[in-house]
Amino acid sequence: MAFAELHPRIEQILGKPMPPEHSVRGLDHLPADVVRDAEALHARCGSLLAFAYLFHVTDAGFGEVKLYCSSRGWTTGVD
Repeated sequence: MAFAELHPRIEQILGKPMPPEHSVRGLDHLPADVVRDAEALHARCGSLLAFAYLFHVTDAGFGEVKLYCSSRGWTTGVD
């Protein structure tokens, strides 16, 4: 599934427009609203949407976002 297909679903779940692409630098100091949004996406739909959201919003690379999600326990049971 391409991100373009996930984008509308993320906005529907969050009830607001997505932040601009790469509007947050890195993952070390995420704004509280971005963390809340990612947590909400994970809680309602799982790690894929949380990952896609963070990959879109931050300028972090694929591997960095994957490690971030893993460190939060969001990828447990996902191969």
